[in-house]
Amino acid sequence: MCEPTRNGWNNCEQELIIVLTAAPPTLVALGEVTYITATVTDAYGSPVEAGIPITWTTTSGTLGASVTHTNANGQTVVNLKSSNQIGGANVTASALQEGGSGTIWIPFTDKWTSIAPTYTPWTPYGAPFNCSAWSPDAATVAQGSSFTQQQVCTQNYYQYIQAREQSLVTGQIRNVGGLTANYTSGQITNQQTAVGTMTPAGPSCAYSGSTWIGANSGGCRGNLDRGKELNVNGQRFFPNDAGGYYSTNPYTVLFWFVGGVKYYPGKLMSSSLVSCAKGESTDLLRFEVCHD
Repeated sequence: MCEPTRNGWNNCEQELIIVLTAAPPTLVALGEVTYITATVTDAYGSPVEAGIPITWTTTSGTLGASVTHTNANGQTVVNLKSSNQIGGANVTASALQEGGSGTIWIPFTDKWTSIAPTYTPWTPYGAPFNCSAWSPDAATVAQGSSFTQQQVCTQNYYQYIQAREQSLVTGQIRNVGGLTANYTSGQITNQQTAVGTMTPAGPSCAYSGSTWIGANSGGCRGNLDRGKELNVNGQRFFPNDAGGYYSTNPYTVLFWFVGGVKYYPGKLMSSSLVSCAKGESTDLLRFEVCHD
C-alpha cells in the first residue's frame, strides 16, 4: 500500500509473507496432533518483529488457538488435532493488521492394523497311506458271520490362509495379499463290512480204556449198568448227573452237561459182551468222550 507524503515521496508497505510447515506433515484421522509453524517475513525476507498477531483457521479438525503472536525470530506455532474422518484440512494463518496469509494442507489418513486371518477347512488330498491291516481278521470270525473291520491310515490335508487387516478409523476389513497354503497330515479310521471265514472248530474228543457206555443187547433189562459211566482222564460222568440219560434204542447215553459243558459220545472204540445178573448179558461199548 502506497500513501503520498508532503515531500512527494510515497510510503509503500507490502503485505507480509507467511510460510507454514507442519510436523508431522500427515495425521491419522484418530485425533492425532501436528504442530504448524508460521514463519513471517516482510517482502524482503526479513523476519518480522515479535508480537505480530497471527490469526488461524482450519477447514477440519481442531486448532489449539485461534490467535498466536510471533516471537523474536518472526515465528509462531499452533497445534492441530485431526478429526475422525479421512480427508484433511486446509489450515490458514493470516496477519490481519499488516496483511498477508499462508495456507497448508494437512492430510487426515487411514490406519490399518493386522487382524486374525481366515482359514478354509482342512481338505484331504491324495490317497490314504501307511494303512494298518484290516482288523479283526476275517479268519478269526466265524464263517458266514457279518462284522465291521477297521484300519488306521495316514491322510494328507491342506488349507488356505487369507491375511487380513482392519481400518482403525472406519472399521473396514480388507484382505492383504493372496492366499497361502498350509499342509499337515493326520490319522484316519476307515471301516468296512466283512464276512467271517473261520472254519467251525470240530469237537474235542478224548479216550481211555476205562471210557465206556453200556448198551443193552437183550439182557440186563432194568440193570443200571447200562450207560453206567464215562471216564476220561479220571473225570467220571454218571448218567444220572445231568443230560439226556438213555436213548430208546440201543439204550446208549446221549449227552451230559457238567460244569456248563456238554459232553457226548464220540467214535465207538471197542465193544465186548459181558454177563450180568439173572443170566443176562449186555454189550459194553467204549466210545470217545467229546465236547464242542
